[in-house]
Amino acid sequence: MTNEENILQIVFDLAPEHKAKITADTDLFAAGIIDSFGMLNLLSAIEDAFGVAIADDDLDQNNFRSVTSIAALVARLKQ
Repeated sequence: MTNEENILQIVFDLAPEHKAKITADTDLFAAGIIDSFGMLNLLSAIEDAFGVAIADDDLDQNNFRSVTSIAALVARLKQ
């Protein structure tokens, strides 16, 4: 699985009721899929799944807006 596929699965697991409308480019905040509580769960799941630490500087909402943007953040953190 690619990073993007793994992240998509994490989002599906966190918001199964929205699975049908989530794509790699869906704005997770605008679509109401991720809220502030969901963001905490997403952060934890991403750190656990990829063995990365997300620093305070990376807690920009734009880094988590879509599966694609999260995959870009993970790729950068894994370098």
